[in-house]
Amino acid sequence: MYARLLPDLAGVRQVTLRILRYTSIVVIPITVLGIVATPRLVPFVLGTRWTPLTLALQILLVYGCFHSLGPIYWALLMAKDLNQINLRINLVSLLLALLAALPVAAVYGFNGVAAEFTLLEIWRFVSLVWAARQQFALGVRQQAWALGPAITGSCLACMALLTMGMVWRPEHILVLGSQLMVAGALYLGYLAATGPLAWGEIARMVRSLKGSPSVNASAA
Repeated sequence: MYARLLPDLAGVRQVTLRILRYTSIVVIPITVLGIVATPRLVPFVLGTRWTPLTLALQILLVYGCFHSLGPIYWALLMAKDLNQINLRINLVSLLLALLAALPVAAVYGFNGVAAEFTLLEIWRFVSLVWAARQQFALGVRQQAWALGPAITGSCLACMALLTMGMVWRPEHILVLGSQLMVAGALYLGYLAATGPLAWGEIARMVRSLKGSPSVNASAA
């Protein structure tokens, strides 16, 4: 889809920001609510013997968030045949991971390894964002603005989940599940009220992904 749009950089930027917005409204709330709920979910779902892994799982949720958003950028670079940039970023990340994994594991255990790989994934994501800024004039502020609805809505849902947890302590998985559903409904309500889930916008997104270059450009 990116390749069909090129060399229309304005169209590429618009579609990239739209994909970033819709990916983030799925990934970011899962990350935020998952981090908050993990200390309760682990003993309920996996059993108390897995409790020592709670922190590592919370850290890996952050890893998963950035790992899910990264392909938006490396696919963009590939479409413009900028594979060397992807290769350099991935090689540096791999080398640092290999060099640091054993020392970090020896000192900090599996929590340290989870933190190491998460920090490297964040660095890789930031490098891809910067490369997109340089190659496609895709401003960092524009990208942050695309993430805004997901971040704001996730923070509201997280506050609601924490408040419910203080008022009604989730001692059973059904209680925790109900609280997560309420927080999720609040999140979806926020998106519907502020526009990102408007049906017209979603329809335009689908058309821009499926259409021809001219259709994509006009949709963008």
